Amino acid sequence: MIRRLIPSLVVVGALGLAAVPAGAQSTTTTTAGSSTTTAAKSGGSTTSTPDEWASGVCAAVNTWLASVDKTVKGLKSASSLDAAATQAKDGVKAATDTMKTSISDLGTPSTGDGKKAKKQIDTLTSQLDSLSQSIQSLLSNPGSNPIAIAGTLAQVGSDVGQAVSDVQDTATALKGLKPNGALRKAFQTEPSCTQLKNRI
Repeated sequence: MIRRLIPSLVVVGALGLAAVPAGAQSTTTTTAGSSTTTAAKSGGSTTSTPDEWASGVCAAVNTWLASVDKTVKGLKSASSLDAAATQAKDGVKAATDTMKTSISDLGTPSTGDGKKAKKQIDTLTSQLDSLSQSIQSLLSNPGSNPIAIAGTLAQVGSDVGQAVSDVQDTATALKGLKPNGALRKAFQTEPSCTQLKNRI
């Protein structure tokens, strides 16, 4: 569970969604044994089916959160914090770029409440992007003594906690989609969305 990462970071301080290439014509994402094909975004006019869109969004966010998990584990086991911090910073940036591209390429879900859902996910993407930049900035200069390092990693833990909170808030907001609608049902039944729910 991601919640467990926050205390892990403090201890250190004392211390699928594949990328969608820009301009691609299509991408196939496999999650929990299912395969979904989505059209790549073109000029912002691309639409995706409810199942495609929900699956793609959940997979992208889940992958981003998984990268945070990997970052924490890397910091815990590092023999050199400076080297690990640099590697973690680069990893978070790459994961964020992948998430943004993957979600952007999905376009808008082809339902009556699609624009509403897209606006909510766009807001979440911006929130996670801002937190990613904060984490990268913190890891650029983690500190040179135990107290400073502990403070830096505690703040990284706070950012991780905020990211989880933002995802949870968005999930709650998406429950306001049209009752019994295809998009709301997709978020409830797509395997990648189930995986994301279990993670947060």
